[in-house]
Amino acid sequence: MKLRIDTRPNPFEFGTEFAPERLVDREEEVELVVRTAINRGRLFLIGPRRYGKTSILGAAEHKLEQGDR
Repeated sequence: MKLRIDTRPNPFEFGTEFAPERLVDREEEVELVVRTAINRGRLFLIGPRRYGKTSILGAAEHKLEQGDR
């Protein structure tokens, strides 16, 4: 049996914040954060470590700074 090594890069990078355009399937979460910030509401973003909480917040911040609401 011959072992095949996968040389494709791992799409999941741990320890770094993703750029907003690299988030996958998080539009609903980002929009919720944006709406909550605009309405000056409270938001608790809870999840296990390395689930993208910081990246979601960064994407929401980027949208708010760009005026993309």
